[in-house]
Amino acid sequence: MRVLVCPQEFKGSLTAVEAAEALAAGVRRALADVEIDLCPLADGGPGTVEAVVRAMGGRFTTTNVDGPLGDPVAARWGRVDSEPLPASGKAGLGDIAVLEMAAASGLVLVPADRLD
Repeated sequence: MRVLVCPQEFKGSLTAVEAAEALAAGVRRALADVEIDLCPLADGGPGTVEAVVRAMGGRFTTTNVDGPLGDPVAARWGRVDSEPLPASGKAGLGDIAVLEMAAASGLVLVPADRLD
């Protein structure tokens, strides 16, 4: 049997990757002989960088930026290599940056006592 596991994040508790791994572990406990494909999903918010970069075999980088309250924040982003365009034979675009605004200014970066 083959199972596709493709959750989105569980806001505030698990990233999409962590949720996929947890669900896969549960499936493995229930089914001994199973092939599992993990495909974490994201909608552009938190978890997008991790899902896209892992799926495309890219690499992660961290850059210090100004956060939502002006304090320094270490924002994680990714780089992926584009492939040549098969139909045209033209070269790819080189490195592609994958960013998510939540890494620099998301609500999770604002302490509860400072939300207004």
